[in-house]
Parts: sequence; structure tokens; C-alpha cells
Amino acid sequence: MTNREITFVGMATYDGSGETVTITIPASRKLPKRDKVRFDLPQIKITLVKSVFGRLPKHRRTVRALGLTRMGSSVVHYRHETILGMVNQVGYLLKVEPYDPPAPVAPGPDAQAW
Repeated sequence: MTNREITFVGMATYDGSGETVTITIPASRKLPKRDKVRFDLPQIKITLVKSVFGRLPKHRRTVRALGLTRMGSSVVHYRHETILGMVNQVGYLLKVEPYDPPAPVAPGPDAQAW
């Protein structure tokens, strides 16, 4: 049976070097099928506008899994199908709007490097 090589670029290693790490696993071992979050996706801002009090326990867990803890709290997520499915389930409790991250500000001339 052949082996499969997997390369992780820039992963933190035990010595803290952050170099490329290559591991070899048997070909019979299956890799997990996970959707990778693409960072080129647009972002959405999700705000909890209604209380979770008296709601279904599954809906409470979904709101918590989105990262919302109390009314008025907001989180920013990538517009991925898993997040959209969660928003669709508890959309009656949320306000969803597109989010444009602020442009990075260049440091001034008297900024100190830490």
C-alpha cells in the first residue's frame, strides 16, 4: 500500500519555527471531509435582536454557536454556506447585514514599533 504525503505550510511546530511540515500517513486512512472557509468570501454582520428566552433549545444552541451571547451582541462571519444555514434556522431572531471591514490605517510618523 502506498503512502500519502501532506504538507502544511507555515504551521507552528513544536520548536516554534513555523516552517513547512510534511507528514506521511497510510493511503488507507481517510482524510476528513470538511469544507474549508475561503477568506475571499464576503462577510456578514449578524446581530441578535430578539431574546432566546422561551425558544426551542436547538435554536438557543444555534444562536450560541454563532457566537451571540445576549441581545444586541454582534459578530462578523464569512458568508459561508454553513453560516447561512444557521442564520436561516434562527433568522427570526437576527438582523443580518453585509459587512465591509475597515481599511487598514498606515501608522503615523511618530508610531512606535513594539
